[in-house]
Amino acid sequence: MKIAVIGAMREEIEFLLPHMENLREEKKLKTTFYVGSFSGKELVVVQSGVGKVASGILFSALMHAHPDTQLAINTGVAGGVPGKVEIGEVVVADRVAYADVDITAGGKYVYGELPGYPRFLPSGSELFRKVSLPHKIGTILTGDKFFSEPEDIEPLLEGPYRNENVLAFDMESAAFAQSALFYGVPFVSVRAISDIIGIKGQLQDFEDNLERAALNSNRMLLEALIHLEK
Repeated sequence: MKIAVIGAMREEIEFLLPHMENLREEKKLKTTFYVGSFSGKELVVVQSGVGKVASGILFSALMHAHPDTQLAINTGVAGGVPGKVEIGEVVVADRVAYADVDITAGGKYVYGELPGYPRFLPSGSELFRKVSLPHKIGTILTGDKFFSEPEDIEPLLEGPYRNENVLAFDMESAAFAQSALFYGVPFVSVRAISDIIGIKGQLQDFEDNLERAALNSNRMLLEALIHLEK
């Protein structure tokens, strides 16, 4: 089974590399792929870059370089919703959606929906059902900004995504999920909380907790891979 693991930043994938057997680098399509194995599964680990466009570009490069990819996992960090999660906690998405897509003016679509795609994009949280490490399951919203103010998220949480169990915001998950759906590849996003949105000192929290949160996300991922059937 070939599994692609994608992190936006180097910090989000570097913990994984020493755990891979027969590790080698492949440089294709302006991208470095780290290929090896873990727990009997073939892994392709890659850094995408930050943001939705970088995510879509990378996923297409991945599918051209490794068209036999059978599962894609996004690992990394995210900003947490106040009162829902704490710094260091791991969130496994059961679905993802866009925080900044709005084509509702024509009356045909709801907030967050793009033509040809569901509003909520699937994320296979069942992959983590055998993992004993603590984590929360819920919705992750994606947008092209570092969410840092209450006014960034309150209109969404009190409006179009009210009662949707939104736990975190990031800048890539929904773009990966949309790309995976396009290519017919199962997808799951697992993120650990590096900072809490709107809390004083949030940016410093992000910088201070980036590596720890990425480590928590990666450990959760490796545990899931151990339990995953070949």
